[in-house]
Amino acid sequence: MFRYILFLAVVMIPTLSCQGQLLHEQVPESVSVVEHVGEPVWDVGDVMDIQERIHPDEVGDVMEKKPEKPVSTDTLIKLSFGTHTVIIKMAQNATSRDFLSLLPLTLKLNDYAATEKVATLPRKLSTADAPAGFDPSVGDVTYYSPWGNLAIFYKDFRYSTGLVPLGKIQSGLKDLASLQKETSVLIEKVKK
Repeated sequence: MFRYILFLAVVMIPTLSCQGQLLHEQVPESVSVVEHVGEPVWDVGDVMDIQERIHPDEVGDVMEKKPEKPVSTDTLIKLSFGTHTVIIKMAQNATSRDFLSLLPLTLKLNDYAATEKVATLPRKLSTADAPAGFDPSVGDVTYYSPWGNLAIFYKDFRYSTGLVPLGKIQSGLKDLASLQKETSVLIEKVKK
């Protein structure tokens, strides 16, 4: 929503360029125009009380939509380690289906950046029709395509290019987050 409003504020403002010179008198007071390395840059200050600088060449990026959360299925998998079990409801996408084709699978989970548990998969997964990236939240199970690994978030994180949603933890998140060292986990489908 913010990107759309910012797009309207930047693109729809009747600011004209005449051989590199901006006609400042046509810009509303809520938008100030500044020069940046000799090129025009708009500084939008009053749009939703957030300042963001956008170079005119980057206006196309403003319209980029954030991918929506994946639709989940009824497919459940479980991660087992020690006496603990984590239940995950799988997403409905090609990458998730490819991951399911690997199961049952034993992986070694390690902590990464005090935010997620990661494990190297035996092979790269299909990313057909996958979004360019994903904004993970607590409990999201994902595939990080640049490294080919499983990434399970126990803390919120920012949008990351190459991150593909696989599913969402339904139970056992605290047990998973409390793992302090490399841990071997068995991942398998839950039988109905």
